[in-house]
Amino acid sequence: MKRWPLLLLLLPTLARATGETTGRVSGYVSDPTGMAVWGATLTLHGPALQRPMKRQSDENGRYVFENVPVGQKYIIDIELPGFEPQKRRAINVLLGQTTAVDIQLDLPTATAGETYEIKEQRTPAINPESARTGAEIGIEKATMLPLFQQAQGLPQLVAGVGPGNTPSSRGGLSRWGRFYVDGMDTSDVTDGSITAPLNWYAAQDFEIITGGFDAQYNAMGMVENMVTRTGSNDWTYDLSMTLSPAAFAAKNQVPSSQPSYVNDYTNNNLPLPDTSFYSPNVAVGGPLIRDRLWFYFSSQVNFSHR
Repeated sequence: MKRWPLLLLLLPTLARATGETTGRVSGYVSDPTGMAVWGATLTLHGPALQRPMKRQSDENGRYVFENVPVGQKYIIDIELPGFEPQKRRAINVLLGQTTAVDIQLDLPTATAGETYEIKEQRTPAINPESARTGAEIGIEKATMLPLFQQAQGLPQLVAGVGPGNTPSSRGGLSRWGRFYVDGMDTSDVTDGSITAPLNWYAAQDFEIITGGFDAQYNAMGMVENMVTRTGSNDWTYDLSMTLSPAAFAAKNQVPSSQPSYVNDYTNNNLPLPDTSFYSPNVAVGGPLIRDRLWFYFSSQVNFSHR
């Protein structure tokens, strides 16, 4: 009888760093006395959801909506027999953060018919579930900033980050930084710059992290986590144009390709260099099949003449 040796191969698992692409909504449901309420049905609606998400509060009154697309104007409907139905509006879901929404139910009133208590939810300025520092910047805020529309230039406006398209954070090297797009690391391994620059309007939300990094980012410097936009049941469009004609651009004091000391000793008659720059942007999104299939298209073209 032949015996065959058993060969066992142990292959190492390679972990790939990925950035967060969604947020969370969580909180506690209580009765008018402050006691936890079990079994309340919570339904989350929002323009970034193709279908509503439903959860029930547990024995501690807690509920959690995980993997919620980044966006604004979310609504939570709360229902439980024996209590008044409620709505919570204006809930903002931030990238990589948890939006806390605590709900206190009320006893039914004596009036007939269904009534709702509608409350506006304010997003807290501090995330109590994370120690990391930085800033979250939505596309609406980003478009109002005094910066050319390039995603890799946005981190320099956050405290603790150096200038430029390959910024350093808190005195570290710029090549220690990371640029994530929809959870994928797009950083250049040599200098830390972004290898997949995208149109400004292709983004939905930016998260700039400058300290307290989670292990998943595998970074020692600044982290920019960018989530791209998706379509919705509503048709949307964005049009913009960046204009910088030569008459409005700063000129060098010496002709092109001439060092400064030449102008001190010769009368060079070459014209001063002119630089013009034009950049049109267009973005369109909407439904192909409502509640099932959406699309979003974004394009930017840069023209420069020197």
